[in-house]
Amino acid sequence: MLQESEKEMCSFVESLQSKLEDTRHREKVVGSDNKVHQLDSQLSKEQRVSSIAKKRVPNLSKKLAD
Repeated sequence: MLQESEKEMCSFVESLQSKLEDTRHREKVVGSDNKVHQLDSQLSKEQRVSSIAKKRVPNLSKKLAD
């Protein structure tokens, strides 16, 4: 009876270890997804700023030439 109980306990512990590894993997994936979203947002903002700056350059060049 004791051996059976030990086997069940070992099986339970192995199951918990597997679930813990899965959870850690999912947390890494979620963290990576969040970082990708953050960097995409940052890139989009920087592209807008760059586009605006490029549109202003000809006007500033004209003013400097005058």
